[in-house]
Amino acid sequence: MRPDYNSYYETDDAEEDRLFRWRALCAGYKANNIVELCDGISHGRVLDYGAGNGAVAAALSERGFSQDLNCVEISESGCAQIAARQDPNIQSAQTFDGYNVPFDDRSFDLVYSSHVLEHVDHERLFLSELQRLAPYVFIEVPLEDTLRLSGQFRANRTGHINFYNRSTLRRLVQTCGFEVLREGLYDTPLDVHLFSNKVRGIPAFALRTLSRLSTGKRVSSRLFTYHYAVLLRSPSVAATPSSST
Repeated sequence: MRPDYNSYYETDDAEEDRLFRWRALCAGYKANNIVELCDGISHGRVLDYGAGNGAVAAALSERGFSQDLNCVEISESGCAQIAARQDPNIQSAQTFDGYNVPFDDRSFDLVYSSHVLEHVDHERLFLSELQRLAPYVFIEVPLEDTLRLSGQFRANRTGHINFYNRSTLRRLVQTCGFEVLREGLYDTPLDVHLFSNKVRGIPAFALRTLSRLSTGKRVSSRLFTYHYAVLLRSPSVAATPSSST
């Protein structure tokens, strides 16, 4: 069963504290990936498309990435948490239907969507709206289409309905007219393993590290879930930074 995203961020106090810390920890790494891949392009006015509780926007604010961060999110409880942050660099937080953003064409220098696309029913509608809003788009997803993925769909609390590998994500955005300028492939850090599984996270991290060192990131990502990020150029944009991987 899919989660009720409207109330997704409503929890009891004990659970909320743990989830808040978990999201903040992961958001720091997601923000680092945005900063890395978006180096050299304009990011004066930025939109977080599917902002959740604002953890990534807050992490970018801490890093001085932009003083004009804006958020759209389908969850009212998520927007309430964004507002409660009172971050001076987060200029707006609005609810929306997931596809139609209440801003004019090219209202932003950059739109990023971090770990959202895997939840989306209509991927190309979603991507066309990002394309409308900014000349540059950053997307990050988990690469869950590994050799270990079941051949049968099984719903779980994450709400993921789309499962990508590096090639399927690249082909998807290219069929929408985007140009892939840069990409990054990221493994799960040790402190994230420890937060999730405590000491049991150490052997899992060690196994992934051994796989990465012996086979390389791309082969290892066919066995384990990595995070994959792309910086995209929307159609009809003349200037571009140099492509790198």
